[in-house]
Amino acid sequence: MNVVNEAKEMTNRKKGEIIDYLKMNYKGLYQLNKMIKDHEAKKATK
Repeated sequence: MNVVNEAKEMTNRKKGEIIDYLKMNYKGLYQLNKMIKDHEAKKATK
């Protein structure tokens, strides 16, 4: 029983880590995309 609970605990922790990782990556990609768009806009105005 204890081993099963530990396994569940580890799985839940892993899920949390994966979600945090995806959130961080998504924010990074969003900011990168915004920078690229701003750069393209600046090039277009010149």
